[in-house]
Amino acid sequence: MSSNKPSSLLHVTAGVMYRNGLFLIAKRPVGKHLAGYWEFPGGKIQDGESSPECLRRELAEELGIHVSVGPLFLEHTHEYADRTVHLLTYLVSAHEDPEPKEHEALAWVTAQELLECQLSPADIAVAKKLLNTPKTALENQS
Repeated sequence: MSSNKPSSLLHVTAGVMYRNGLFLIAKRPVGKHLAGYWEFPGGKIQDGESSPECLRRELAEELGIHVSVGPLFLEHTHEYADRTVHLLTYLVSAHEDPEPKEHEALAWVTAQELLECQLSPADIAVAKKLLNTPKTALENQS
């Protein structure tokens, strides 16, 4: 008997970087799950790694930056056809300028523009919450 449930559960982090009224998003590269979609950068949590440690490691690898991880912004689960993603999204800040080391491109966009981009489905909930979050809360916590 076959099941309609996704085959794997992935624990993933993402970072919301906010500067000058804009949010950083990254375009997923060809050959990866959801290639061509935009996302808040981050990645899979490794065994024995905390979610903030994962986010610091992933953003260093993917963007060449060192970040301070702020408060948890949103925790939710999204089911894809082949996997379930448990996503922990944090507010982060960095003093360096990010570079696309593992992504096709990076973009700085407004909260409204986030919803006009082809965001990965798991990141849409984050974008909707950002649209309704006062800028002062983002500036004071990231």
